[in-house]
Amino acid sequence: GTESQVGAARDAGVARFLYLSGAGADPRGPKHWFRAKGAAEAAVRESGLSHFVLRPSWVFGPRDVALNRFVPLARLPLMPVIGPGTQRLEPVFVRDVAWAFGEALDRGTEGTFEIGGPERLTMDDVERTLLRVLGRRRRLLHVPAGMIRTAARALGHAPGPPLTPDAVEFLLNDALADTAPLVAALPGLPRTRLEDGLASYLRRRK
Repeated sequence: GTESQVGAARDAGVARFLYLSGAGADPRGPKHWFRAKGAAEAAVRESGLSHFVLRPSWVFGPRDVALNRFVPLARLPLMPVIGPGTQRLEPVFVRDVAWAFGEALDRGTEGTFEIGGPERLTMDDVERTLLRVLGRRRRLLHVPAGMIRTAARALGHAPGPPLTPDAVEFLLNDALADTAPLVAALPGLPRTRLEDGLASYLRRRK
């Protein structure tokens, strides 16, 4: 785990430690992934190493296993949405996250920062944007959260399940970030809109 990595870095004389966490990380958080990330952050902070911790809201990009799972669903007559579709999200493009890490390393930036995209969207907004980029017109179908949870548990042991129980719970919660401190620390931080980021790789697949 992160504790072992931090110890190995310290033993090897590594000067700086960069860690990718997640928005909402907290050792006392309501979900186990918040608590796990919070404990990992604590290990980094207590290591004595110079460190840069980044907490993204909801990362998307060519190889993500979250938003991209919805791409095949756009072929259906109706586009399914998990839950009410009112969950608030700030999708952040993976290239923007990578830029932040690179700049932090070059500039010697230290501390813990959140990063989100430039737009605050609902899940409905996210799926409509995805459909628009794919050039498809579909009505949204809101699937009750309980039904999705049951299906995810049933498919949980299948190879490569479309949605795991943890993924369902994550998608039912807000994923927001306060990016202002990071913008101040790293001037020039790119802020890629969801539609532009999706178009950069999805339009080649159509």
